[in-house]
Formats: sequence, structure tokens, C-alpha cells
Amino acid sequence: MLHRPLTETGLQNQAGYVFCGHIHPGISLVGKGRQQITLPCFAFGTRQAILPSFGKFTGRVAIRSNKTDRIFEIAKDQVIAID
Repeated sequence: MLHRPLTETGLQNQAGYVFCGHIHPGISLVGKGRQQITLPCFAFGTRQAILPSFGKFTGRVAIRSNKTDRIFEIAKDQVIAID
């Protein structure tokens, strides 16, 4: 497990699948009435996973994902797959 996500170049030099944190990923959801919320999420790419933070003071970074990534948002006591 690493602290920071690796860049594409760093991933090329890494064997196996990488788990990391640090950026505390989130997914931004926008409602029909222009409401917006950013929820913590797990982000699983082809070579690395970025794990969320569950603290109230850490903040969240809205991430950009690839079509092949799997994103799972955390809403209260549920983990929901985002397609």
C-alpha cells in the first residue's frame, strides 16, 4: 500500500496492483434543482485503487475516472456502484 497515487509512468515501474490513499477521492453528484454534493468513494482502476477517507476534516477531491474504472460511492451506511 502506498500513500500517494502513482502516475502512469510510476505504474509502469510497479509490479502488481497498487492500493493508495492521500487524495481522499469523492464523486460529485448534481440534482435537477442544481443541488450538489460530493461523497467519498472508492476508485478502482486497471492498475491501482484509491481509497477514501472517512474523517470529517480531511476534505475530498472530485476525481476524473476512465470508462474502465469502477467507482463506488459511500452514502451513509451503503456502498453504491456508479455505472
